[in-house]
Amino acid sequence: MWTTKLLASSATPKSMLNKALGSYVRDHGVLATSVVSCKSIFAICRFYRYFRSQLTLHRNDLAGESWILRAGKERAMCLDLRNADSLAHKKTKLRSPKRRSPKQLNGLPNMKTLLPFVVFFSSLMASTPLRADLILNGSFEAPNAPSGSFIGFVGGSSFSGWNVVGSDVAVVRGDVVFDGITLQAQSGVQWLDLSGNGSNLMTNGVRQDVSTTIGAAYELSFWVGSAQNANSANNIFASTVRLSIDGGTPMSFTNPTTPRTMLDWRMFTHSFNALNTVTSITFLNGSAANNELSGFDNVSLTITAVPEPSSLSFVASCFLGLGILLKRRGLAMPKS
Repeated sequence: MWTTKLLASSATPKSMLNKALGSYVRDHGVLATSVVSCKSIFAICRFYRYFRSQLTLHRNDLAGESWILRAGKERAMCLDLRNADSLAHKKTKLRSPKRRSPKQLNGLPNMKTLLPFVVFFSSLMASTPLRADLILNGSFEAPNAPSGSFIGFVGGSSFSGWNVVGSDVAVVRGDVVFDGITLQAQSGVQWLDLSGNGSNLMTNGVRQDVSTTIGAAYELSFWVGSAQNANSANNIFASTVRLSIDGGTPMSFTNPTTPRTMLDWRMFTHSFNALNTVTSITFLNGSAANNELSGFDNVSLTITAVPEPSSLSFVASCFLGLGILLKRRGLAMPKS
């Protein structure tokens, strides 16, 4: 019967069942009671209640399943969005990478890292650090002479870096006035008189031994002081200083200017290449025997150039070559 088919279908809505039963009663009227037994009606009612209860459970199950599916779909969409965002971020990083330096590629330093070393070793190749003055006590400020006087040193003695040769020399204070001439110093407050204390011998002088580099170029500078007195004795006039390197033939340096009220100082220079690890520099009195003045002051020795050491040249060349190679590799990298 159609009612059995209707009840057998679990997917039939309750409204359809109500409509079917209503139609049956309306169409048959009282005949329903005569045709359908009470037992059958009770059975139909039981089936109807059971059908409604099963249909309600079925709807609840469908709603629960739909909620679970919907929640799962939303979570899956969130995960997909996160994964898509992460993937897009990774793709962005891969699409536009920063240009890598050789240091990032293979662990080697880049050109900027090597530049200080290249400059350092290149400077070592060109020259060694220069000292402003290799001479000790070049302006004869030690020992301290009494004001308005001098200190004499005899041959064979020494003072503050200098060895005395010949008969004697004198360290003179710059405030001494002799025969109307102020004997001021060229540097500081003291200077050296190579003529000594009245001996006026041309063998008088001082010597200093300086550590040098074989083959290196040096420049020696010093000042010669001259004056002339106005009395009839005429025992002060143009001064001459002689220079000897490593015991070689002395070279003469004369200051011809002779003022009558103060010393006139003139600078002289001499360049040489060191032949030994220790260079002996000797200054001698070159003035005439009757000249009681041979002013000498402000001695300085500087190194101007050294021979290029092969080891430093090799190391610097290696660093420079490595820097150029890394720079080329960095420039050769294709841009993404």
